[in-house]
Amino acid sequence: MERDYNIKLTDLKRKLKYLKKIDDGSDLFRSDIFNLETFIRRYDSNFQTPLGYVNDDFWDDVLEDVAGLNLSSKIISILQGLNLDFNPFAEYSANYTSLYLSDNDAVDLAYEFYRTDACVFYNSFLDVYDSLPNHLQFIQPNKYTDGEVINLRSTRDRYIFSPSNPDITKVTILIHEIQHAIDGLENNDFSYHFLISEVASLFMELLACDFAAKKLNVPSDGDKRKASIQSIIVNDSIYLVDKFEMFQSLNGLQVSNLDQLYAELNKKGYPNDEVDEYLKYSVSSMISYQLPLLIAIELYKLYKADKIDALETLLGIIRYGTNDNIFDILQGIELYPGIGFKEYQDDLVKKLQLKRRF
Repeated sequence: MERDYNIKLTDLKRKLKYLKKIDDGSDLFRSDIFNLETFIRRYDSNFQTPLGYVNDDFWDDVLEDVAGLNLSSKIISILQGLNLDFNPFAEYSANYTSLYLSDNDAVDLAYEFYRTDACVFYNSFLDVYDSLPNHLQFIQPNKYTDGEVINLRSTRDRYIFSPSNPDITKVTILIHEIQHAIDGLENNDFSYHFLISEVASLFMELLACDFAAKKLNVPSDGDKRKASIQSIIVNDSIYLVDKFEMFQSLNGLQVSNLDQLYAELNKKGYPNDEVDEYLKYSVSSMISYQLPLLIAIELYKLYKADKIDALETLLGIIRYGTNDNIFDILQGIELYPGIGFKEYQDDLVKKLQLKRRF
């Protein structure tokens, strides 16, 4: 059955007005109103505005960054152990097979994917599927977004914006974003645990790459998409490790303003232009993908051996995982992020015949 997918800006504004009317002053409503206002501005500009720092005082941003680095120190320690000084995908640019996929074609493939390859989540998918006509919008691709979901916890609405790419990624990114909506059904607060909120979506996209490549008869395009994901996250990981080590070089020295920060880092051998580069992007905008990718890779390996076990393990992470307990959960199920990283990456490099460092 042909369906139209259209999120009307007027509906979002009406929803915002409703939230403000019933706002009880709680953090839940405050965050929903802020997020919806942000999305309305971005949607109104066709997502042509970047997400970045939001504070008026840049020094406050720096302080938040330092706090974010400290909160993420365990993840960064894992990344340091992976020896990410070389990224084989650094110069990689995927050349996908051009495809014409209607919006309905893409949604139909997502339907089949959840029915077969992600069957543990099928019933939750059906709940999302029923709401898609007015909760899904295919948008023109641009450099400021690769797909987004807004989760309104107060009303349990999930609005999905997915790029209408003329290739396999129209399906894989759609499944990635649909999974965020499913996560919200399984755990209304999951998206706010930023250290792990991308686990399920990244894992599902890895599976979707294999599924869509086979269904669309574009055998290598699934691996190309995986390589693109790997390239972005490995580059960000290298950046985060270097940024962490830059701040660590201060050895706990307290600085009270930007001028003092630059002066002290200059003494440690960091010139101003290098400091500028490490302050350009916030930790919060980059850290949400590193641990999830490492977990997704381990789940992907488990899926190849036991599909249901992998899917049910993921469901448990979604339902019970938090920023605070995720490492305890992973230890309890003996899933160790990073163990299979090198094998997974080397396999991709081999399949795509990229340059390897020996």
